Amino acid sequence: MPKVIPRAIRADGPLTDLKTENLVENKTAASDAPEEKIPAFQLMLDNPFLLLFLGIAVPTVLYIVWGVMEIVGIPLSPLAR
Repeated sequence: MPKVIPRAIRADGPLTDLKTENLVENKTAASDAPEEKIPAFQLMLDNPFLLLFLGIAVPTVLYIVWGVMEIVGIPLSPLAR
């Protein structure tokens, strides 16, 4: 009867058997690959405190600007002249 070697599916590559030397070779090959740069938008969306700050600051600034525009748009009273 032939010897059965367990196999595993790795996220970073094809099927490899679980022998120590093959795992070491896969780790060194994966470490030689350059790391991908994480996009700035993903970094922003991964930061919950930045999202909280933006969720409070952006509406506040918009409502202040809207209120100033409304006040500027009010015509002067004839009594003030």
